Amino acid sequence: MVGLGFVGMTMSLVLSEAGFPVVGVDKRQSVIDALKKGKPFFYEKGMIELLEKQLRADFIFANSIPVDKSCDIYIIAVGTLVDHNNQPSFLELESAAHDIGCVLKKGDLVVLRSTVPIGTTRDFVIPILEKYSGLEIIKNDFYVVFAPERTVEGEAISELKKLPQIVGGYNVESVNMVLPLFKSFVPKVIVVDSLEEAEMVKMIKLKFPPVRHL
Repeated sequence: MVGLGFVGMTMSLVLSEAGFPVVGVDKRQSVIDALKKGKPFFYEKGMIELLEKQLRADFIFANSIPVDKSCDIYIIAVGTLVDHNNQPSFLELESAAHDIGCVLKKGDLVVLRSTVPIGTTRDFVIPILEKYSGLEIIKNDFYVVFAPERTVEGEAISELKKLPQIVGGYNVESVNMVLPLFKSFVPKVIVVDSLEEAEMVKMIKLKFPPVRHL
């Protein structure tokens, strides 16, 4: 899990509870030091108890991705902030994709969880992964999926276990790779037709007409 903010930390704990060995990566050393002591830096219902439990399991915290290529699933959950021109900043996303690309091997799966503009996964993330890994996604050397985060702060851990997860893959093979991951902790997975459809889930805001009082 690359990025241990609200999105990454809660999903890391749920995956660890489901039986996955998890390496939680964050470049902020203060965050890593606190988590190793069982002290999260934000509140989430049930997180302290779950963190204490999973620290005794196969859960590792680090400030960089293991270079031994021991991981085979990489989940990106870094922030995408807005700059002073109201444009999305991809600095953290670019760094995460670069670091993953440097250790990516054939058969690995990359799941993007960060909120991004439509087209970012295909046009920005995948080229970086290919450049630094030397692999080609069109040859199924590796697999990429976008799965939007949709949980509410304070209820994220419980919602991760009951809300349907939406996934959109680069291809069918990518979707097939990610399904066992999500089905390990959530009762329903909704598959959409493309990376862009999955990205759109977080970007669309429904507008309802004003209520008329009769």
